[in-house]
Amino acid sequence: MQGSKLLSLVTIPANDIAYSQGRVLGDRSVLYKYLNPHLVAACVDTADGLTVSLLDAVTGEMLYSTGHKRARPPCHLTVSENSFVYSFWNDRFRRTELVTVEMYMFTRNGSDVNAWSWPRPSAIERQAYIWPDVIASMAFTTTHRGITYKDLMIATQAGLLVEIPRAFIDARRPLNPQPIHREEGLLPYAPELPLPYDMVVNYHNYIERTTHIYCTPAGLESVALVFATGLDLFFTRAYPSKMFDMLKEDFDPKMIAAVLSAFLIITVVTKRLAAEKLLKRAWK
Repeated sequence: MQGSKLLSLVTIPANDIAYSQGRVLGDRSVLYKYLNPHLVAACVDTADGLTVSLLDAVTGEMLYSTGHKRARPPCHLTVSENSFVYSFWNDRFRRTELVTVEMYMFTRNGSDVNAWSWPRPSAIERQAYIWPDVIASMAFTTTHRGITYKDLMIATQAGLLVEIPRAFIDARRPLNPQPIHREEGLLPYAPELPLPYDMVVNYHNYIERTTHIYCTPAGLESVALVFATGLDLFFTRAYPSKMFDMLKEDFDPKMIAAVLSAFLIITVVTKRLAAEKLLKRAWK
């Protein structure tokens, strides 16, 4: 389009792994994720505002597209599994808005699906949120096998690196939650995303002029490595699902060894006493 300018173009990271193929709903049915490895998200600056699109890089088919009037850069995009998140500056309300888009299938893909015959998503969920600061960059965390939750890492122009739980930006958060939504564990929809300082992973180490956030798996499934670059460099570890595969620092191996040894001795003694009791009963 004449007068348009491409602001951002992102693809699914090569190390992005989807462990779960679907989401279990409150009624025990399954909503399958639209897992297309050829997704490309683009943000274009037009005369009327911004246009955000999602395409299939192989077929060139437009899977999703929407326009935001009176919106302007900065525009940031990130894609993971069946969802992508983008942000922009709303010039009308003078605020940063964050939009989550998730795509689903009602049935699983068959074995005959290839790159040239990938189906379109059956359902697209979308939800918008208000972010209290200007976003400099963002990316999803990733782990070795994809079992751990994927949190959203956001770098702000104020120098903060924030870890947002995936549940906060879920595109299926209901406005009027019903018992079926509570059974699924969905949070009620709230337009404003909180910025509690316990989610700031860089603490007092402000990162100036962040341009990129790189996330990569670590050796442990619970750990995701995060590297923010810009005028400053910052490296840290994230634990989206807590440290479920790591022992705590106060873990006492001697106490555990003593308890196991005691159980072993009790088992051997009890077994011997039971055998002697059975032998005496047999001779009566």
